Amino acid sequence: MIPAPPATTGSAPHDGQVALTPIAALAATDLAQMAQVWHGALANSTDNVPTAAALLQRLTGDLATCDVGVVRETGCIVAFVACDREQRWLRQLFVHPARQGTGLGTRLLASAMRAMPGGWLRADATDPRVRDFYSRRGLRELRVGPHPVTGAPTIEFGWP
Repeated sequence: MIPAPPATTGSAPHDGQVALTPIAALAATDLAQMAQVWHGALANSTDNVPTAAALLQRLTGDLATCDVGVVRETGCIVAFVACDREQRWLRQLFVHPARQGTGLGTRLLASAMRAMPGGWLRADATDPRVRDFYSRRGLRELRVGPHPVTGAPTIEFGWP
């Protein structure tokens, strides 16, 4: 179980865009925190959850060429987005369960959309919260179908 990050004085995110930087510029401790946030968010929404160690391997493996944006509170990463700018593909966006509903996901999504006009993302089609989150933020559904690797039901969204 992922521990809650330190309490903050307010739940609203700060104004401003989240800077996207190469994942290679992050410290190993940052990557470990991102893996914990990712693990906790998945555990909060599905039963089939990879270990934090497996997610860390993804961050240093198939996501290693991504640019990332992180949100920190009291020095701890509480949310992140990973973008493949070449393919205009928002690969991952996760918010710590204790910080969901505070606007952090919206803030990260807006940064990714600004950085990658005409972009897209693939999400879990079985989680109605996912469809609602992206639809309420103006993304359009492109297609529903099996994930190309796992076969799990997915939905692809795009933005102008």
